[in-house]
Amino acid sequence: MNTFLPDRIKAYLNERGLTDAVLERNKITWDGEKIVIPVFNADGLWIFNKYRRDPASNEGPKYTYDKGATSSLYGAE
Repeated sequence: MNTFLPDRIKAYLNERGLTDAVLERNKITWDGEKIVIPVFNADGLWIFNKYRRDPASNEGPKYTYDKGATSSLYGAE
């Protein structure tokens, strides 16, 4: 997984109020096709990833999840 956020993706997230510090603290990354948003449980353990499609695309669902992911409160850690 590439942890580098392309400038256009970073700008998209910054425009929505996500500062660079928030992106780093929440380990939000880019996998080359989608924004990767890791979700952690209350103990701080990673449980699954949520994916946001490329903001430049209208194809497919806006958000997807790892197979087997269950509901979880984001930011529970």
